[in-house]
Amino acid sequence: MLSSPVGRLMVQKTVYKMSSKKYRGKTCAYCAVPNSSTTADHVIARGFFLENQRGNLPQVPACALCNGEKSELEHYLMTVLPFGGRHLDASANLAEQVPRRLAKNSALADELRRALRSRLRLRSVNGEPWIQETILPLNPDKLIALYRWIAIGLSYEHWNLSLPLADFVISAAYLMPNMAAMFDAVFDQAGQIAVHGNLGDGTFIYAGFQGKGFSLWRMSIYGVEVSGDPRSQPPVSNCYVFSAPRGTNTAIYLAKMFGEHKKFDRAS
Repeated sequence: MLSSPVGRLMVQKTVYKMSSKKYRGKTCAYCAVPNSSTTADHVIARGFFLENQRGNLPQVPACALCNGEKSELEHYLMTVLPFGGRHLDASANLAEQVPRRLAKNSALADELRRALRSRLRLRSVNGEPWIQETILPLNPDKLIALYRWIAIGLSYEHWNLSLPLADFVISAAYLMPNMAAMFDAVFDQAGQIAVHGNLGDGTFIYAGFQGKGFSLWRMSIYGVEVSGDPRSQPPVSNCYVFSAPRGTNTAIYLAKMFGEHKKFDRAS
C-alpha cells in the first residue's frame, strides 16, 4: 500500500510530442535485439512529470513489444502513484491528468473510489502535528516490474550496457531498513563513480553504481512511501534494483539477499 499527506492541488496542462526518427532501427535498449527499435522510449515516462519538467528526460531506442509492455505498467502507475505522492508535483498531476486517465478505466476508478472511502488515517511523525493520509492498495508486482524496466533503460543510457533478461538476473525490491542501509553505504563509498539523477525537481530521484560483475540502482518516484503492514512496518520510499549475469556467484548471492530482506511480497 502507499500513503500520502493531503495537500494543495495544482493544475498543469499536458502536451505530448512524437518520438524522434533517430531512435528507429537501433538495438532495443530493453531486449537487446539488433535493428528492432521502432521508437524512442522515455525511460521514466513523461506522464509522471509536469509539462515544464519534461525537457531533458532520458530516452532510449525501444522495440514495439518492449515499449508496449512497459507502457501498460506506466498507464496503471501514472494513475495510482499520484494519490500517494509526497512530492508537490504529484498533487498537480492528480488534479489535471489522473481524472482523464480514470475516465478511460472505469474498473480502476471504482477500485480507487472504494479504497478512498475506507482507508483514511491520521499519522504523526516525530511529534509533528497530526496529518490525514490517504491509504491506497497497490499492486506491488507492477511497481517492482516498472523499476526493473527503468533500471535496464538507465543502464543503457549511462553505461551503454544491454541487460537482456535471457542473460541477466534483474531483481528489484523495497528492502528492510538494515539491508537498505548496507546498500546506501555502497553509494556513499562510490562517491563520484556513481551516477546520480534528479528529474523533475525531485519527481524521480535515482543513483546507480556499476561494480565488478554487477550493477546497483536506488530510485524513487514522487517520494511515494510503501509498506506491507503500516501497523508493524515503517514505510520506505526507495526501491533497489540489482543486475548480474545469470549463473554467477554474485547473481545468486544478491538474489538471495533481496529475497530474504525485501519489504513486502504483496500489498495488504
